[in-house]
Amino acid sequence: MYTNSLAAGQVVNKFTKEEELHIWSQYEDHLKREVREFECGTSEREAEEEFGRYTEEEEAEILVRIDELKRKLLEVGSNNSLKELLLTNVKLAASFKEEATFPREHISPPSELLSLASTRDELAINHLKLVEEITKGKEELLKLQLANQDILTKNRLILGQATDLELGQYDPSPDDTTDKVRLKEIREKFEISRNVLQSIILASGVDWSSDEHLVELMLLIGDEPQSPGDVLYSTS
Repeated sequence: MYTNSLAAGQVVNKFTKEEELHIWSQYEDHLKREVREFECGTSEREAEEEFGRYTEEEEAEILVRIDELKRKLLEVGSNNSLKELLLTNVKLAASFKEEATFPREHISPPSELLSLASTRDELAINHLKLVEEITKGKEELLKLQLANQDILTKNRLILGQATDLELGQYDPSPDDTTDKVRLKEIREKFEISRNVLQSIILASGVDWSSDEHLVELMLLIGDEPQSPGDVLYSTS
Protein backbone atom coordinates (compact mmCIF):
# COMPACT_ATOMS: atom_id res chain seq x y z
CA MET A 1 0.00 0.00 0.00
CA TYR A 2 2.94 2.39 0.71
CA THR A 3 4.30 1.85 -2.79
CA ASN A 4 0.99 2.49 -4.48
CA SER A 5 0.24 5.56 -2.38
CA LEU A 6 3.70 7.07 -2.80
CA ALA A 7 3.69 6.27 -6.50
CA ALA A 8 0.35 7.97 -6.80
CA GLY A 9 1.76 11.00 -4.99
CA GLN A 10 4.69 11.19 -7.44
CA VAL A 11 2.35 11.44 -10.43
CA VAL A 12 -0.11 13.69 -8.69
CA ASN A 13 -0.39 15.89 -11.76
CA LYS A 14 -2.31 13.08 -13.55
CA PHE A 15 -5.09 13.15 -10.93
CA THR A 16 -7.78 15.70 -10.15
CA LYS A 17 -7.83 17.49 -6.81
CA GLU A 18 -10.61 15.20 -5.54
CA GLU A 19 -8.70 12.02 -6.50
CA GLU A 20 -5.49 13.28 -4.93
CA LEU A 21 -7.34 14.10 -1.70
CA HIS A 22 -8.85 10.59 -1.67
CA ILE A 23 -5.39 8.99 -2.05
CA TRP A 24 -3.98 10.97 0.84
CA SER A 25 -6.99 10.01 2.97
CA GLN A 26 -6.34 6.29 2.29
CA TYR A 27 -2.69 6.71 3.23
CA GLU A 28 -3.71 8.43 6.45
CA ASP A 29 -6.07 5.56 7.33
CA HIS A 30 -3.27 3.05 6.72
CA LEU A 31 -0.94 4.89 9.08
CA LYS A 32 -3.66 5.03 11.73
CA ARG A 33 -4.12 1.27 11.54
CA GLU A 34 -0.37 0.66 11.94
CA VAL A 35 -0.25 2.91 15.00
CA ARG A 36 -3.18 1.06 16.57
CA GLU A 37 -1.49 -2.30 15.90
CA PHE A 38 1.73 -1.24 17.57
CA GLU A 39 0.06 0.43 20.53
CA CYS A 40 -2.47 -2.33 21.26
CA GLY A 41 -0.03 -5.22 20.69
CA THR A 42 -2.14 -7.03 18.09
CA SER A 43 0.69 -7.96 15.69
CA GLU A 44 1.19 -11.63 14.81
CA ARG A 45 4.69 -11.77 16.34
CA GLU A 46 3.36 -10.61 19.72
CA ALA A 47 0.60 -13.24 19.65
CA GLU A 48 3.12 -16.02 19.04
CA GLU A 49 5.35 -15.05 21.98
CA GLU A 50 4.63 -16.66 25.36
CA PHE A 51 4.35 -13.55 27.50
CA GLY A 52 4.26 -10.87 24.78
CA ARG A 53 7.51 -9.29 26.01
CA TYR A 54 10.38 -7.83 23.96
CA THR A 55 13.99 -7.18 24.68
CA GLU A 56 15.02 -3.63 25.50
CA GLU A 57 16.42 -3.13 22.02
CA GLU A 58 13.20 -4.36 20.40
CA GLU A 59 11.09 -2.17 22.67
CA ALA A 60 13.26 0.83 21.78
CA GLU A 61 12.86 0.09 18.07
CA ILE A 62 9.09 -0.27 18.46
CA LEU A 63 8.82 3.02 20.33
CA VAL A 64 10.90 4.77 17.68
CA ARG A 65 8.69 3.21 15.01
CA ILE A 66 5.55 4.32 16.79
CA ASP A 67 6.87 7.90 17.15
CA GLU A 68 7.80 7.91 13.48
CA LEU A 69 4.36 6.68 12.47
CA LYS A 70 2.69 9.27 14.69
CA ARG A 71 4.79 12.02 13.15
CA LYS A 72 3.91 10.85 9.64
CA LEU A 73 0.29 10.60 10.65
CA LEU A 74 0.30 14.20 11.88
CA GLU A 75 2.02 15.36 8.71
CA VAL A 76 -0.47 13.54 6.51
CA GLY A 77 -3.39 14.86 8.56
CA SER A 78 -2.03 18.38 8.30
CA ASN A 79 -1.49 17.97 4.55
CA ASN A 80 -5.01 16.65 4.10
CA SER A 81 -6.50 19.54 6.05
CA LEU A 82 -4.48 21.98 4.01
CA LYS A 83 -5.46 20.29 0.76
CA GLU A 84 -9.13 20.35 1.77
CA LEU A 85 -8.88 24.06 2.53
CA LEU A 86 -7.07 24.77 -0.72
CA LEU A 87 -9.56 22.71 -2.70
CA THR A 88 -12.45 24.56 -1.08
CA ASN A 89 -10.86 27.92 -1.86
CA VAL A 90 -10.18 26.86 -5.44
CA LYS A 91 -13.80 25.86 -5.88
CA LEU A 92 -15.03 29.13 -4.37
CA ALA A 93 -12.66 31.15 -6.54
CA ALA A 94 -13.75 29.28 -9.66
CA SER A 95 -17.40 29.82 -8.76
CA PHE A 96 -16.88 33.52 -8.13
CA LYS A 97 -14.89 33.91 -11.35
CA GLU A 98 -17.59 32.14 -13.33
CA GLU A 99 -20.25 34.32 -11.79
CA ALA A 100 -18.30 37.52 -12.49
CA THR A 101 -17.43 36.48 -16.06
CA PHE A 102 -20.71 34.84 -17.03
CA PRO A 103 -23.36 36.37 -14.73
CA ARG A 104 -26.70 34.67 -14.65
CA GLU A 105 -30.00 35.97 -13.38
CA HIS A 106 -30.37 33.33 -10.66
CA ILE A 107 -26.80 33.89 -9.35
CA SER A 108 -26.10 36.94 -7.19
CA PRO A 109 -23.15 37.89 -4.94
CA PRO A 110 -23.54 36.97 -1.27
CA SER A 111 -25.38 39.61 0.74
CA GLU A 112 -22.40 39.92 3.09
CA LEU A 113 -20.14 41.03 0.21
CA LEU A 114 -22.70 43.56 -0.98
CA SER A 115 -23.07 44.91 2.54
CA LEU A 116 -19.31 45.21 2.98
CA ALA A 117 -18.94 46.95 -0.38
CA SER A 118 -21.71 49.40 0.50
CA THR A 119 -20.13 50.10 3.90
CA ARG A 120 -16.74 50.63 2.23
CA ASP A 121 -18.18 53.14 -0.25
CA GLU A 122 -20.05 54.97 2.50
CA LEU A 123 -16.92 55.23 4.65
CA ALA A 124 -14.90 56.51 1.68
CA ILE A 125 -17.49 59.21 0.93
CA ASN A 126 -17.66 60.24 4.60
CA HIS A 127 -13.88 60.40 4.72
CA LEU A 128 -13.75 62.74 1.71
CA LYS A 129 -16.45 64.96 3.24
CA LEU A 130 -14.57 65.07 6.53
CA VAL A 131 -11.33 66.03 4.78
CA GLU A 132 -13.15 68.82 2.95
CA GLU A 133 -14.71 70.12 6.20
CA ILE A 134 -11.34 70.01 7.94
CA THR A 135 -9.76 72.01 5.10
CA LYS A 136 -12.52 74.64 5.28
CA GLY A 137 -12.16 74.77 9.05
CA LYS A 138 -8.43 75.38 8.76
CA GLU A 139 -9.04 78.20 6.27
CA GLU A 140 -11.59 79.83 8.59
CA LEU A 141 -9.24 79.42 11.55
CA LEU A 142 -6.44 81.12 9.61
CA LYS A 143 -8.74 84.05 8.75
CA LEU A 144 -9.79 84.40 12.39
CA GLN A 145 -6.18 84.29 13.54
CA LEU A 146 -5.23 87.05 11.07
CA ALA A 147 -8.22 89.16 12.11
CA ASN A 148 -7.42 88.60 15.77
CA GLN A 149 -3.81 89.63 15.18
CA ASP A 150 -5.00 92.82 13.49
CA ILE A 151 -7.32 93.57 16.42
CA LEU A 152 -4.55 92.98 18.93
CA THR A 153 -2.29 95.37 17.02
CA LYS A 154 -4.98 98.08 17.00
CA ASN A 155 -5.71 97.50 20.69
CA ARG A 156 -2.05 97.95 21.57
CA LEU A 157 -1.99 101.19 19.56
CA ILE A 158 -5.13 102.52 21.25
CA LEU A 159 -3.87 101.49 24.68
CA GLY A 160 -0.63 103.36 24.01
CA GLN A 161 -2.54 106.49 23.00
CA ALA A 162 -4.79 106.25 26.07
CA THR A 163 -1.75 105.93 28.28
CA ASP A 164 -0.19 108.99 26.65
CA LEU A 165 -3.43 110.97 27.15
CA GLU A 166 -3.56 109.96 30.80
CA LEU A 167 0.01 111.11 31.31
CA GLY A 168 -0.56 114.30 29.29
CA GLN A 169 2.05 113.33 26.74
CA TYR A 170 -0.20 112.73 23.74
CA ASP A 171 0.74 114.72 20.66
CA PRO A 172 -2.26 114.92 18.27
CA SER A 173 -1.53 113.80 14.78
CA PRO A 174 -2.29 116.01 11.78
CA ASP A 175 -5.42 113.97 11.12
CA ASP A 176 -6.72 114.63 14.64
CA THR A 177 -6.17 118.37 14.19
CA THR A 178 -7.99 118.34 10.85
CA ASP A 179 -10.96 116.53 12.41
CA LYS A 180 -11.24 119.13 15.17
CA VAL A 181 -11.22 122.01 12.69
CA ARG A 182 -13.86 120.31 10.54
CA LEU A 183 -16.00 119.59 13.60
CA LYS A 184 -15.86 123.26 14.58
CA GLU A 185 -16.94 124.34 11.10
CA ILE A 186 -19.84 121.90 11.11
CA ARG A 187 -21.01 123.13 14.50
CA GLU A 188 -20.96 126.76 13.30
CA LYS A 189 -22.93 125.87 10.17
CA PHE A 190 -25.44 123.99 12.29
CA GLU A 191 -26.02 127.02 14.49
CA ILE A 192 -26.58 129.26 11.46
CA SER A 193 -28.96 126.78 9.83
CA ARG A 194 -30.95 126.33 13.04
CA ASN A 195 -31.42 130.06 13.52
CA VAL A 196 -32.48 130.55 9.91
CA LEU A 197 -35.03 127.73 10.05
CA GLN A 198 -36.52 128.96 13.30
CA SER A 199 -36.84 132.47 11.91
CA ILE A 200 -38.54 131.31 8.74
CA ILE A 201 -41.06 129.11 10.53
CA LEU A 202 -41.95 131.72 13.16
CA ALA A 203 -42.10 134.62 10.67
CA SER A 204 -44.41 132.72 8.32
CA GLY A 205 -47.21 132.76 10.84
CA VAL A 206 -47.94 129.08 10.24
CA ASP A 207 -49.32 127.16 13.23
CA TRP A 208 -46.45 124.72 13.33
CA SER A 209 -47.84 123.00 16.44
CA SER A 210 -50.67 121.50 14.39
CA ASP A 211 -48.35 120.00 11.80
CA GLU A 212 -46.56 116.81 12.80
CA HIS A 213 -43.57 117.37 10.50
CA LEU A 214 -43.11 120.99 11.61
CA VAL A 215 -43.29 119.93 15.26
CA GLU A 216 -40.60 117.34 14.67
CA LEU A 217 -38.46 119.89 12.80
CA MET A 218 -38.80 122.52 15.57
CA LEU A 219 -37.86 119.97 18.20
CA LEU A 220 -34.90 118.87 16.14
CA ILE A 221 -33.43 122.30 15.52
CA GLY A 222 -34.15 123.42 19.07
CA ASP A 223 -31.87 120.75 20.68
CA GLU A 224 -28.17 121.22 21.20
CA PRO A 225 -26.06 118.47 19.61
CA GLN A 226 -24.44 116.32 22.26
CA SER A 227 -21.82 114.57 20.12
CA PRO A 228 -20.08 114.97 16.77
CA GLY A 229 -22.35 112.26 15.40
CA ASP A 230 -25.43 114.34 16.28
CA VAL A 231 -23.98 117.30 14.46
CA LEU A 232 -23.21 115.26 11.35
CA TYR A 233 -26.70 113.74 11.39
CA SER A 234 -28.41 117.09 11.86
CA THR A 235 -26.58 118.77 9.02
CA SER A 236 -26.84 115.96 6.52
